[in-house]
Amino acid sequence: MTTATPQAPALPPGIVLYQMAVGHYVSRALHLAAKLGIADLLANGARSAGEVAQATGTHAASLRRVLRLLASVGVFDEQESGSFALTPLGEALRSDVPFSSRASVMLFAGVGIQDSWKELEYCVRTGQPAFRKTSPDGDAFSHMDPEQAKVFDAEVRRRWRSLALIVKAKLVAVDDGISTAEREFLADTMVGDFTVYQRIRPELERARQAITGRSA
Repeated sequence: MTTATPQAPALPPGIVLYQMAVGHYVSRALHLAAKLGIADLLANGARSAGEVAQATGTHAASLRRVLRLLASVGVFDEQESGSFALTPLGEALRSDVPFSSRASVMLFAGVGIQDSWKELEYCVRTGQPAFRKTSPDGDAFSHMDPEQAKVFDAEVRRRWRSLALIVKAKLVAVDDGISTAEREFLADTMVGDFTVYQRIRPELERARQAITGRSA
């Protein structure tokens, strides 16, 4: 005889909608944690809110509330001593780990993009992107200040590095006979009159030679 695992009672719809409505609390707290480099400060072990506040030049009691908010969603671990430690999720906020998400969080939870969402009604009514409301002749990047541009560049570089590692892994798999180029590079996906693989094959061959030292 098997015993069914008890299911947690569903939250009332009003509570669920409330949680959705305050989602920006978490995203703004996450952005602040990334901006202050809190994950880097916790990389070597748990620290109290006071220690982190001293290291970041912030108000200890206020910062503790931010840390507790992020602990409630699994970014940090609030320990019995009152100190805070990184969780596996929080580790991704460190700036010195492979595939760090710090730049991504700072970009998408930052003031620039958050402010753009304030103009959602304008976008829906006009069909125009948010920046058109204040910069009719501008583009999606012209409104960025130097700090936002720096974060944007860091995130673009992160994504290109990730893509390069994926392509490298695929090329090595092809070279080792584990897979085929056609399977790995969308041979069945058409772009105009050609497949993706046919479009990028010359570049792939050059990359393969550079990585493996062998040509096709």
